[in-house]
Amino acid sequence: MQKYAPQLERVILAGYPPFLMDVMNEAVKRKFNFSHGKYTFITAGENFSEKWRDVLLSTVGSTDPLHDSVNIYGTADACALGHETPLSIFLRRKAMEDIQLRNELFGDLTFIPTLVAYDPNRIYFETVNDEIVLSVDSGIPLIRYNIKDNGHVYSRDEIKNILEKCGLSKEAKALFASDTLPLVGLFGRKDVSTTFYALNIYPENIKAGLEDDLLRPLVSGKFVIRTEMSKDQQDQKLLISVELAPQVKSSMHIRTLIRTSIINHLIELNAEYRKLYNSIKKKASPKVTVEENGHAMFAIRKNKMKWINNAI
Repeated sequence: MQKYAPQLERVILAGYPPFLMDVMNEAVKRKFNFSHGKYTFITAGENFSEKWRDVLLSTVGSTDPLHDSVNIYGTADACALGHETPLSIFLRRKAMEDIQLRNELFGDLTFIPTLVAYDPNRIYFETVNDEIVLSVDSGIPLIRYNIKDNGHVYSRDEIKNILEKCGLSKEAKALFASDTLPLVGLFGRKDVSTTFYALNIYPENIKAGLEDDLLRPLVSGKFVIRTEMSKDQQDQKLLISVELAPQVKSSMHIRTLIRTSIINHLIELNAEYRKLYNSIKKKASPKVTVEENGHAMFAIRKNKMKWINNAI
Protein backbone atom coordinates (compact mmCIF):
# COMPACT_ATOMS: atom_id res chain seq x y z
CA MET A 1 0.00 0.00 0.00
CA GLN A 2 2.83 2.37 0.87
CA LYS A 3 4.40 1.87 -2.57
CA TYR A 4 1.43 1.68 -4.94
CA ALA A 5 -1.53 3.50 -3.35
CA PRO A 6 -0.20 7.04 -3.99
CA GLN A 7 -0.17 6.28 -7.73
CA LEU A 8 -3.85 5.27 -7.87
CA GLU A 9 -7.08 7.26 -8.01
CA ARG A 10 -9.00 4.56 -6.14
CA VAL A 11 -7.80 1.91 -3.71
CA ILE A 12 -10.05 -1.00 -2.70
CA LEU A 13 -9.01 -2.80 0.47
CA ALA A 14 -10.60 -6.20 1.02
CA GLY A 15 -10.31 -8.54 3.97
CA TYR A 16 -11.60 -10.11 7.17
CA PRO A 17 -12.86 -7.24 9.38
CA PRO A 18 -10.56 -7.62 12.44
CA PHE A 19 -7.52 -8.10 10.20
CA LEU A 20 -8.47 -5.13 8.03
CA MET A 21 -8.80 -2.95 11.12
CA ASP A 22 -5.33 -4.06 12.24
CA VAL A 23 -3.93 -3.04 8.85
CA MET A 24 -5.59 0.38 8.94
CA ASN A 25 -4.53 1.06 12.54
CA GLU A 26 -0.96 0.25 11.58
CA ALA A 27 -1.21 2.59 8.59
CA VAL A 28 -2.45 5.39 10.85
CA LYS A 29 0.34 4.64 13.32
CA ARG A 30 2.87 5.01 10.50
CA LYS A 31 1.23 8.32 9.49
CA PHE A 32 0.30 7.05 6.05
CA ASN A 33 -1.19 9.79 3.85
CA PHE A 34 -4.69 8.80 2.64
CA SER A 35 -5.45 12.14 0.96
CA HIS A 36 -4.08 11.24 -2.49
CA GLY A 37 -7.01 9.08 -3.62
CA LYS A 38 -10.35 7.51 -2.75
CA TYR A 39 -10.44 4.46 -0.50
CA THR A 40 -13.22 1.91 -0.26
CA PHE A 41 -13.51 -1.35 1.69
CA ILE A 42 -14.82 -4.83 1.00
CA THR A 43 -15.25 -7.03 4.07
CA ALA A 44 -16.40 -10.60 4.57
CA GLY A 45 -16.49 -13.35 7.15
CA GLU A 46 -18.03 -11.62 10.14
CA ASN A 47 -20.72 -9.27 11.39
CA PHE A 48 -19.70 -5.87 12.75
CA SER A 49 -21.45 -2.81 14.13
CA GLU A 50 -22.09 0.46 12.34
CA LYS A 51 -19.85 2.16 14.88
CA TRP A 52 -17.05 -0.19 13.79
CA ARG A 53 -17.74 0.80 10.17
CA ASP A 54 -17.50 4.48 11.13
CA VAL A 55 -14.16 3.89 12.85
CA LEU A 56 -12.80 2.02 9.82
CA LEU A 57 -13.95 4.71 7.37
CA SER A 58 -12.60 7.49 9.58
CA THR A 59 -9.07 6.16 9.06
CA VAL A 60 -9.28 7.25 5.41
CA GLY A 61 -11.40 10.34 5.99
CA SER A 62 -14.56 8.90 4.43
CA THR A 63 -17.91 10.44 5.34
CA ASP A 64 -20.05 8.24 3.07
CA PRO A 65 -20.82 4.99 4.92
CA LEU A 66 -23.54 3.99 2.46
CA HIS A 67 -21.16 3.78 -0.49
CA ASP A 68 -17.57 3.49 0.74
CA SER A 69 -17.78 -0.01 2.20
CA VAL A 70 -19.62 -3.23 1.49
CA ASN A 71 -19.83 -6.42 3.52
CA ILE A 72 -20.23 -9.74 1.70
CA TYR A 73 -22.07 -12.76 3.05
CA GLY A 74 -20.85 -16.13 1.86
CA THR A 75 -19.94 -19.66 2.84
CA ALA A 76 -17.28 -22.14 1.80
CA ASP A 77 -20.11 -24.36 0.54
CA ALA A 78 -21.67 -21.90 -1.91
CA CYS A 79 -19.24 -18.94 -2.19
CA ALA A 80 -20.73 -15.44 -2.18
CA LEU A 81 -24.44 -15.43 -1.37
CA GLY A 82 -25.26 -11.77 -0.82
CA HIS A 83 -23.83 -8.32 -0.30
CA GLU A 84 -24.71 -5.07 1.39
CA THR A 85 -26.32 -2.25 -0.55
CA PRO A 86 -26.86 1.41 0.35
CA LEU A 87 -30.41 0.48 1.40
CA SER A 88 -29.34 -2.37 3.70
CA ILE A 89 -26.67 -0.18 5.30
CA PHE A 90 -29.21 2.63 5.70
CA LEU A 91 -31.59 0.24 7.48
CA ARG A 92 -28.87 -0.99 9.84
CA ARG A 93 -27.79 2.53 10.71
CA LYS A 94 -31.33 3.73 11.28
CA ALA A 95 -32.07 0.67 13.42
CA MET A 96 -29.32 1.76 15.82
CA GLU A 97 -31.35 4.81 16.84
CA ASP A 98 -34.92 3.88 15.90
CA ILE A 99 -36.24 1.26 18.35
CA GLN A 100 -39.42 0.70 16.35
CA LEU A 101 -37.49 -0.02 13.15
CA ARG A 102 -35.08 -2.26 15.03
CA ASN A 103 -37.92 -4.32 16.49
CA GLU A 104 -39.72 -4.56 13.14
CA LEU A 105 -36.58 -5.75 11.37
CA PHE A 106 -34.78 -7.82 13.97
CA GLY A 107 -37.15 -8.51 16.86
CA ASP A 108 -35.51 -8.70 20.27
CA LEU A 109 -31.94 -9.30 19.11
CA THR A 110 -29.30 -7.73 21.34
CA PHE A 111 -27.22 -6.55 18.34
CA ILE A 112 -27.66 -5.29 14.79
CA PRO A 113 -27.17 -8.30 12.49
CA THR A 114 -25.72 -8.53 9.00
CA LEU A 115 -28.29 -7.47 6.40
CA VAL A 116 -27.55 -8.17 2.74
CA ALA A 117 -29.26 -8.24 -0.65
CA TYR A 118 -29.29 -11.36 -2.81
CA ASP A 119 -30.18 -12.27 -6.39
CA PRO A 120 -33.33 -14.46 -6.38
CA ASN A 121 -32.56 -15.55 -9.96
CA ARG A 122 -29.40 -17.25 -8.70
CA ILE A 123 -30.21 -18.30 -5.15
CA TYR A 124 -33.35 -19.10 -3.18
CA PHE A 125 -33.44 -18.33 0.55
CA GLU A 126 -36.09 -19.46 3.00
CA THR A 127 -36.38 -19.90 6.75
CA VAL A 128 -37.16 -23.19 8.49
CA ASN A 129 -37.55 -23.06 12.28
CA ASP A 130 -35.88 -19.63 12.21
CA GLU A 131 -32.83 -21.02 10.41
CA ILE A 132 -31.76 -19.95 6.93
CA VAL A 133 -31.81 -22.64 4.26
CA LEU A 134 -30.76 -22.07 0.67
CA SER A 135 -31.01 -23.63 -2.75
CA VAL A 136 -28.36 -22.73 -5.31
CA ASP A 137 -26.81 -24.21 -8.44
CA SER A 138 -23.20 -24.04 -7.23
CA GLY A 139 -20.28 -26.38 -8.01
CA ILE A 140 -22.29 -29.04 -6.21
CA PRO A 141 -26.00 -28.11 -6.44
CA LEU A 142 -27.43 -27.47 -2.98
CA ILE A 143 -31.12 -28.01 -2.30
CA ARG A 144 -32.61 -26.57 0.91
CA TYR A 145 -29.15 -26.60 2.41
CA ASN A 146 -29.07 -25.58 6.09
CA ILE A 147 -26.04 -23.42 6.87
CA LYS A 148 -27.05 -23.15 10.56
CA ASP A 149 -27.47 -19.38 10.51
CA ASN A 150 -30.53 -18.01 12.25
CA GLY A 151 -32.19 -15.27 10.24
CA HIS A 152 -35.07 -13.87 8.24
CA VAL A 153 -35.81 -13.36 4.55
CA TYR A 154 -37.37 -9.99 3.63
CA SER A 155 -39.38 -9.53 0.48
CA ARG A 156 -39.50 -6.13 -1.21
CA ASP A 157 -43.07 -5.70 -0.03
CA GLU A 158 -42.09 -6.44 3.58
CA ILE A 159 -39.31 -3.85 3.52
CA LYS A 160 -41.68 -1.33 1.95
CA ASN A 161 -44.29 -1.96 4.64
CA ILE A 162 -41.70 -1.63 7.42
CA LEU A 163 -40.46 1.69 6.01
CA GLU A 164 -44.04 2.98 5.84
CA LYS A 165 -44.86 1.79 9.35
CA CYS A 166 -41.75 3.49 10.76
CA GLY A 167 -42.27 6.72 8.82
CA LEU A 168 -39.13 6.31 6.72
CA SER A 169 -40.65 5.93 3.24
CA LYS A 170 -39.80 9.46 2.14
CA GLU A 171 -36.25 9.38 3.49
CA ALA A 172 -35.54 5.98 1.93
CA LYS A 173 -37.46 6.55 -1.32
CA ALA A 174 -34.42 6.92 -3.61
CA LEU A 175 -32.54 4.04 -1.96
CA PHE A 176 -35.56 1.73 -2.15
CA ALA A 177 -36.08 2.57 -5.82
CA SER A 178 -32.45 1.87 -6.76
CA ASP A 179 -31.96 -1.26 -4.64
CA THR A 180 -34.40 -3.70 -6.22
CA LEU A 181 -33.21 -6.96 -4.62
CA PRO A 182 -34.78 -8.73 -1.63
CA LEU A 183 -32.84 -8.86 1.63
CA VAL A 184 -31.80 -11.53 4.09
CA GLY A 185 -30.82 -10.88 7.70
CA LEU A 186 -28.28 -13.11 9.43
CA PHE A 187 -29.07 -13.25 13.14
CA GLY A 188 -26.08 -15.33 14.19
CA ARG A 189 -25.51 -18.94 15.08
CA LYS A 190 -26.38 -20.70 18.30
CA ASP A 191 -22.81 -22.01 18.56
CA VAL A 192 -21.17 -18.55 18.57
CA SER A 193 -22.29 -17.36 21.97
CA THR A 194 -21.26 -18.29 25.48
CA THR A 195 -23.80 -19.42 28.06
CA PHE A 196 -23.75 -17.59 31.38
CA TYR A 197 -26.40 -18.51 33.97
CA ALA A 198 -28.49 -20.01 31.13
CA LEU A 199 -28.50 -16.82 29.04
CA ASN A 200 -26.60 -16.16 25.83
CA ILE A 201 -23.78 -13.61 25.70
CA TYR A 202 -22.92 -12.77 22.08
CA PRO A 203 -19.57 -11.38 20.90
CA GLU A 204 -21.45 -8.36 19.52
CA ASN A 205 -22.49 -7.43 23.08
CA ILE A 206 -18.83 -7.23 24.12
CA LYS A 207 -17.72 -5.52 20.92
CA ALA A 208 -20.15 -2.68 21.65
CA GLY A 209 -18.48 -2.07 25.01
CA LEU A 210 -15.01 -1.96 23.48
CA GLU A 211 -16.15 0.43 20.73
CA ASP A 212 -16.87 3.13 23.28
CA ASP A 213 -15.14 6.38 22.27
CA LEU A 214 -13.17 6.45 25.53
CA LEU A 215 -11.75 2.97 24.92
CA ARG A 216 -10.98 3.11 21.21
CA PRO A 217 -7.40 4.42 21.69
CA LEU A 218 -6.73 1.85 24.41
CA VAL A 219 -7.82 -1.48 22.89
CA SER A 220 -7.42 -3.31 19.59
CA GLY A 221 -11.03 -4.53 19.58
CA LYS A 222 -10.05 -8.18 19.97
CA PHE A 223 -11.12 -10.24 22.96
CA VAL A 224 -11.90 -13.78 24.09
CA ILE A 225 -14.93 -14.71 26.24
CA ARG A 226 -15.26 -17.81 28.34
CA THR A 227 -17.31 -19.05 31.26
CA GLU A 228 -16.26 -21.40 34.01
CA MET A 229 -17.55 -22.61 37.34
CA SER A 230 -16.25 -21.30 40.64
CA LYS A 231 -14.10 -23.63 42.75
CA ASP A 232 -17.05 -24.61 44.92
CA GLN A 233 -19.11 -25.28 41.77
CA GLN A 234 -21.85 -22.99 43.09
CA ASP A 235 -21.49 -20.02 40.76
CA GLN A 236 -20.50 -19.27 37.20
CA LYS A 237 -17.87 -16.72 36.22
CA LEU A 238 -17.84 -14.70 32.99
CA LEU A 239 -14.21 -14.15 31.99
CA ILE A 240 -13.19 -11.68 29.28
CA SER A 241 -9.62 -11.25 28.06
CA VAL A 242 -9.04 -8.06 26.08
CA GLU A 243 -6.13 -7.14 23.82
CA LEU A 244 -4.67 -3.68 24.35
CA ALA A 245 -3.81 -1.34 21.50
CA PRO A 246 -0.15 -1.19 20.43
CA GLN A 247 2.14 0.50 22.97
CA VAL A 248 -0.63 0.66 25.61
CA LYS A 249 0.36 -0.81 28.97
CA SER A 250 -1.95 -2.52 31.43
CA SER A 251 -3.15 -0.63 34.49
CA MET A 252 -5.91 -0.88 37.05
CA HIS A 253 -7.47 2.27 35.59
CA ILE A 254 -7.67 0.77 32.08
CA ARG A 255 -9.09 -2.53 33.37
CA THR A 256 -11.75 -0.61 35.31
CA LEU A 257 -12.68 1.47 32.26
CA ILE A 258 -13.02 -1.67 30.12
CA ARG A 259 -15.01 -3.58 32.72
CA THR A 260 -17.38 -0.66 33.35
CA SER A 261 -18.01 -0.09 29.64
CA ILE A 262 -18.67 -3.79 28.98
CA ILE A 263 -21.12 -4.04 31.90
CA ASN A 264 -22.93 -0.85 30.86
CA HIS A 265 -23.36 -2.05 27.27
CA LEU A 266 -24.42 -5.54 28.34
CA ILE A 267 -27.09 -4.01 30.58
CA GLU A 268 -28.24 -1.72 27.79
CA LEU A 269 -28.26 -4.26 24.96
CA ASN A 270 -29.03 -7.63 26.53
CA ALA A 271 -32.37 -7.70 28.38
CA GLU A 272 -31.65 -11.14 29.87
CA TYR A 273 -28.32 -9.98 31.26
CA ARG A 274 -29.98 -6.83 32.60
CA LYS A 275 -32.42 -8.95 34.60
CA LEU A 276 -29.61 -11.18 35.84
CA TYR A 277 -27.47 -8.21 36.88
CA ASN A 278 -30.35 -6.60 38.75
CA SER A 279 -30.90 -9.90 40.53
CA ILE A 280 -27.41 -11.02 41.55
CA LYS A 281 -25.35 -7.84 40.97
CA LYS A 282 -21.66 -8.58 41.65
CA LYS A 283 -21.91 -12.26 40.69
CA ALA A 284 -23.05 -11.22 37.21
CA SER A 285 -20.12 -8.84 36.71
CA PRO A 286 -17.47 -10.16 34.33
CA LYS A 287 -13.86 -10.54 35.35
CA VAL A 288 -11.75 -8.61 32.84
CA THR A 289 -8.07 -9.26 32.15
CA VAL A 290 -5.96 -7.41 29.60
CA GLU A 291 -3.05 -8.60 27.50
CA GLU A 292 -0.44 -6.69 25.54
CA ASN A 293 -0.95 -6.25 21.82
CA GLY A 294 0.15 -9.26 19.79
CA HIS A 295 -0.60 -11.90 22.44
CA ALA A 296 -1.04 -15.35 20.89
CA MET A 297 -4.52 -15.63 22.41
CA PHE A 298 -5.80 -13.10 19.86
CA ALA A 299 -4.13 -14.50 16.75
CA ILE A 300 -6.43 -14.93 13.76
CA ARG A 301 -6.25 -18.59 12.82
CA LYS A 302 -7.90 -20.30 9.84
CA ASN A 303 -9.02 -16.83 8.68
CA LYS A 304 -11.22 -16.31 11.75
CA MET A 305 -10.96 -14.66 15.14
CA LYS A 306 -12.08 -17.03 17.89
CA TRP A 307 -14.15 -14.77 20.16
CA ILE A 308 -15.58 -17.62 22.26
CA ASN A 309 -13.44 -20.18 24.06
CA ASN A 310 -15.36 -22.27 26.55
CA ALA A 311 -12.69 -24.97 26.50
CA ILE A 312 -10.40 -22.99 28.81
